[in-house]
Amino acid sequence: MDRRLEEIAQDNGLSVAERIRRLHVLGVPRADIARMMDKRYQQVRNTLVGPGAAEAIAASRARMEEGAVSSPTQRVAVGEIPPDWHAQVADELRRIRQLLEILVEKREEGSTDGE
Repeated sequence: MDRRLEEIAQDNGLSVAERIRRLHVLGVPRADIARMMDKRYQQVRNTLVGPGAAEAIAASRARMEEGAVSSPTQRVAVGEIPPDWHAQVADELRRIRQLLEILVEKREEGSTDGE
C-alpha cells in the first residue's frame, strides 16, 4: 500500500468520514477503502454518496490541496493552540464561504438548465 494512503487511513486525528473522503479523492476504490480501514463497504458508500456528500468531498479536496494536515474536527491538546488561531479560523470561514458560493452558482446553473 502506498505510504501516503496508509497514513491517511490510519490518521486518528481525522474523522472516519474525512479519511474515507480523502482516500476517495486520491482515487482509491470504495472496496479498497473499506478493507484498508476495516469498515463495511456500505459505510464507505454512504459517506461518499449520502446527503451532503458532494459538498463534504469538495471541502476535503480543498483542504488536501491547501496542504491542511488535519480536519476541522481534530482536537488540539491544551497548550498546543496556535497563537494565531483566530486568523486560522477566519481563513477557514473564508474558504467555506467560497465553497458555498460555488455550490450556489452550480445549483443556480442547474435550475436554469431545466427551465
